[in-house]
Amino acid sequence: MDPALHASRERDESPMMTSTATAVRQYLAAAFLIVIGSIAYGCGDSATVSEPAELGNLSVSPGTLQPPFAPATTNYTAKISSNVSSTTITATPRVAGDTVRIDNQQVSSRTITLPSPGAEQSVTIVVTDTGAGGASRSYTVRVKREVEDTTLTALSVSTGTLAPSTFDKDTPDYTVNDVGNSVTSITISATKSDQNTVMQIDSPSGSVTIPAGTASGQATVRLGGPGSATKVSIVVTAQGGSSNTYTVTVNRGASDNNFLRSLSIASGSTALSLVPRFNQAAPDYTVNVGSSVGSVSVTPRLDDTTARMTVNGEVTNSGQARTISLNPAGHDTLIIILVTAQNNSPARRYSVNVKRAALNGNNNLSALSVRAGGVTRSLDINANPPNYTINVASTVTSVTVNATKAAATSQIAIEVNGVPTNTQPIQLLNPGSTTVIKIRVTAQNGQSKDYFINVVRAALGGNDSLGSLTVSPGTLSPTFDANATRSDYTVNDVSSSATSILVTATPQDSSASVTINGQGGNSRSIPLPGGPSSTRIEARVIAPNGNDRTYVITVNQPAPAAPPAP
Repeated sequence: MDPALHASRERDESPMMTSTATAVRQYLAAAFLIVIGSIAYGCGDSATVSEPAELGNLSVSPGTLQPPFAPATTNYTAKISSNVSSTTITATPRVAGDTVRIDNQQVSSRTITLPSPGAEQSVTIVVTDTGAGGASRSYTVRVKREVEDTTLTALSVSTGTLAPSTFDKDTPDYTVNDVGNSVTSITISATKSDQNTVMQIDSPSGSVTIPAGTASGQATVRLGGPGSATKVSIVVTAQGGSSNTYTVTVNRGASDNNFLRSLSIASGSTALSLVPRFNQAAPDYTVNVGSSVGSVSVTPRLDDTTARMTVNGEVTNSGQARTISLNPAGHDTLIIILVTAQNNSPARRYSVNVKRAALNGNNNLSALSVRAGGVTRSLDINANPPNYTINVASTVTSVTVNATKAAATSQIAIEVNGVPTNTQPIQLLNPGSTTVIKIRVTAQNGQSKDYFINVVRAALGGNDSLGSLTVSPGTLSPTFDANATRSDYTVNDVSSSATSILVTATPQDSSASVTINGQGGNSRSIPLPGGPSSTRIEARVIAPNGNDRTYVITVNQPAPAAPPAP
């Protein structure tokens, strides 16, 4: 044994030695050498054995002793978790009966309390030999309450590249790049340094909590649209309340979609047809419109609203209608739509060629008719030149003209005797006059064609003759003849007692007028005085042109018959 630690006790080892004198004498020389060796080295097979003053066991609970206990090791560190405020140190001597003093108190165990994480306290343990030598050995235990560890030991993502690429628990901010634009979600995994902490992963998808006692966890995060950045927070909270936050920003790749979803074109409220029918993969289209269409509206819709587009150079929103003025009739107008994806890849070009028809040169009529006096007359529209004459009676005062355009795009204008009119029926000039009606058809291209209708109204008639003349009672003498020039008649067969006679005079021209004894009308009862008498009756016929003729009727009534002789 080491002479410095020779303070030991003699232990009875008699079974190993005999005390007989015989043995002593026979081995005197050897025993003497053994004693000398024992004196020199502190140990030997003498009647007594020396043992050191040291601990046989040293422990902490709860906690961890570092390095592991060994009797010859005198300096230790006892670590307890940050959430543990106290630990008990227990020391047992190697040799029963030796004394143990902990911090100068003769106890075999002691509870050490550390008020807060990070606190430390040194504990001295002295083992003393209670034997004659009284040697002792001192042990030191440094008790440390660990600081709350709210860091991570690992961080990973299911897709993309983490930056910085090497995780460092002291680096709080990370980004995830190289995430494809078609990726809609990503899984983030994290491992706690201290599994007794609580970890919460917060994202737009919600929160995932990994409780104390679970070392790691993960959360599936729903990403924003292509080109967006989604922020995820990982908060690690210790039981003492301290916390640490890591931030992961996931950058989803920008969209490369530069297609249109739909494309429509209209003239006013009328939808126009694209040729061919719209297909987002087909770039070029044609639309045919009439010559009268001066503008169209084009409405493109993006397949991906993160893209942007222009229509003929104007920035246009998805679904926004753009009005495009067309080139003159007979010319094409090209509409160019450029769609640029979110990732700024080369723009996709769509084109719509609007073909505007040439102006129509058709200035013909397809039908023309005139209605006069209740009769409709259809005119030959193929007449060359298109000049027509219509004769009407003097009594016809108006006509109605119906003209139908051969081309819907042409225009019709009517003039009556050089004066434009939009009124039907058309009033005619006086009898004996001609009313000139001009119908001008102007084609879409400005060329015109005139149709003329000459309406000849007959002059007023000069017929002042009667067509018939009758009396009642009585008989005309001579008998009335409409073709005769005679205009005086006699009625001789009316009784002397007749008090009236009915005269009826009908003109040959129905437009002529008749007066009987100065009163208008074709029929009149004339009073008679009774016989003997002669009564003059005049029937005057006034022709339309003002000519007149008077017919005279003389009614002779005889004297009454003589009374019979008495």
